[in-house]
Amino acid sequence: MRNLPAIKTWLRAFFLLALAVPCYEQGSAEAAEFVVFEARHESLRPGQVIDGNSRIQLAAGQRATLISPDGIMLKLAGPFEGQADDWLAKGGGGVFDVLRELVTKRARNTAGLGVTRKPDFGKEAGEPVAPPGPWAVDVTAAGDWCYLAGTTVVFWHPGERKAKRLDIARLDQSWKANGQWPAGSPTFAAPPDMPIADNAMFWFTVDGKDELIKFRAVPKDLPSWKAQAAWMARKNCVLQALALLDEKD
Repeated sequence: MRNLPAIKTWLRAFFLLALAVPCYEQGSAEAAEFVVFEARHESLRPGQVIDGNSRIQLAAGQRATLISPDGIMLKLAGPFEGQADDWLAKGGGGVFDVLRELVTKRARNTAGLGVTRKPDFGKEAGEPVAPPGPWAVDVTAAGDWCYLAGTTVVFWHPGERKAKRLDIARLDQSWKANGQWPAGSPTFAAPPDMPIADNAMFWFTVDGKDELIKFRAVPKDLPSWKAQAAWMARKNCVLQALALLDEKD
């Protein structure tokens, strides 16, 4: 299991990756598929896929944020009428810009990357540990954690590989479960009946230590891994977005 590099190392890596990854080319003969990230519009919903040639109409007060296959966030505000492909250049930064912004902000506000870690995790005191993959949910770190919609959620514990008591309870106490974390295993699949959904919050208690996890669903049919990473970063699942970038590098 690897430790995450220092903040400066990550920032240097982002600049190098941004240079290495080809940019989205407008004028492509084939229209790109955009995914609705958020919208204030009666006919648009998060996760909806829109063809880049489709005409979008927004009245005054209506808004929509779309994600391109390259992870670029395209923000539109009414009154607006046009095609997403034609307005791509007016969008925000790509996934690398999003992550660089979040990492820089966290570097200013905290001593490390991601949520605050307990001193006994990682190779060095207080140093965050890289998750084993982009979809692993660290039950020892409170905050937002993403999962791929329609798949089994996998919990991860970066600590010692010994059996631990595990208690899980939905925030409203409408669902509870308890048992033992399997000895020798860093991961554990979510119980089949656990009502995990977007924005659902659960208490995880491992050996008496409580952490509140908020689950954030990532649509399964996003057009690319860059779009996935951008979605995860915007949902504050920064460590997981970094793990996805590392996996694809």
